[in-house]
Amino acid sequence: MDKFELEKLSLKMEALDDLLLAMETAIYTNDYDVTNYRRGFAYLTDMASEISDELREIVKEVFKNDKRK
Repeated sequence: MDKFELEKLSLKMEALDDLLLAMETAIYTNDYDVTNYRRGFAYLTDMASEISDELREIVKEVFKNDKRK
């Protein structure tokens, strides 16, 4: 995995964090529409799954490279 891919993953994680914060803020201020919240939650779970898959691939790559040494 090169630096560009890691930077992309970092930006996705930052966007995920921002979305979580926005959702939390909306809940505590009672300023949200249920439909928008559901869409946001669906998007959040998709992003988390995508990040998880990418991290899993990074770990596999690291272990594969470790075994070669």
